[in-house]
Amino acid sequence: MRPLKVDAEQYDSHSGARELAARIAAFTTRKDTSHERSRQTWSSQIARTLALLSTTQREVLRLRLVVELSVEETVAVLGSTPEAVTVAQKRSLRVLREELIAGADARRPAPGHGD
Repeated sequence: MRPLKVDAEQYDSHSGARELAARIAAFTTRKDTSHERSRQTWSSQIARTLALLSTTQREVLRLRLVVELSVEETVAVLGSTPEAVTVAQKRSLRVLREELIAGADARRPAPGHGD
C-alpha cells in the first residue's frame, strides 16, 4: 500500500458544494452555448439538492468525485472509516439521483400539454 500524502488544508469545504454542483452540471449537460440555460438550471437544481445532504455527505462527494481521492485518502482527510465513507457516498448519490429525477419529472409537461 502506498503512503498517503493528503494535505487536509487543501480541501476547503466552504466552496465545495458550489464546486461540486458546477462540476456535475458541466458533466451532465452539453458544452455549447445553446445549452447555457440548461447548465444553469441543472447547477441550481443540484445545489438545492446538495443542501439536503449533511455536511459530511457533501464533503465525501466532493473529495471522492471532484478531488478524485480514493476511499483510503478520503478516510485520511476526514478521520473516518472506509465503511463510513462508502456508506455516505452511496446514500448521498441515492438522494441526488432521487431528487434530480423527481425534479426532472416535475418540469416535464403533462401528456398532451407540451405539444
